[in-house]
Amino acid sequence: MDAVRRQHQRDAYAAFLGAATTYAYETRLTRNQERALAELPTGNEDHVDRVERRSWELRAEAAESIDPVQRTLPVVLLEGPKHIAERAQEAGIAAHMLRSGAPQYVCLRTVSNAQAVQRAREEHARLVDAIEAFTIAARDYLNDSPA
Repeated sequence: MDAVRRQHQRDAYAAFLGAATTYAYETRLTRNQERALAELPTGNEDHVDRVERRSWELRAEAAESIDPVQRTLPVVLLEGPKHIAERAQEAGIAAHMLRSGAPQYVCLRTVSNAQAVQRAREEHARLVDAIEAFTIAARDYLNDSPA
C-alpha cells in the first residue's frame, strides 16, 4: 500500500509542479515583452510605448490562467505530508498574489513606472522561490522515502 500512496503523491507533486512552473514561465515580464515585440509592427513612433503596454496586457492575461494551479494544489494538500503541503500552499499563495497584482499595472497605466516593474519582478521572484522550495521538499521527501 505504501508504494501505491507514494505513486499518488509523486503524481500529485508532478502535476502541481508542472502547472506552477508553466504559470511562472507564462507570467514572466520578459516572456510577455518578447510576445509583444513579435505581435506589434515596428516603425511607429510610439512603438516602444505600445510594446510596453501590450506586454503588461499579455502578462495580465497570462496571470488569469491560474486554473491548472488551483486544480492541482488541493491534491497535494490532501496527499501531504504536512511540510510538502505547506510548500505547495506557499507557491499557490504566491501565484494568487501575482494574479491579483497583474491587472493593476494595466489599469493604472504604470507601464513605464520603474516601481511597477520592480514590484512585478518581486512578485514573480516570490513565486519562483516558492516553487523551488516546493520542488526541493518534494524531491527530498520522495528520494528519502522507502520504496
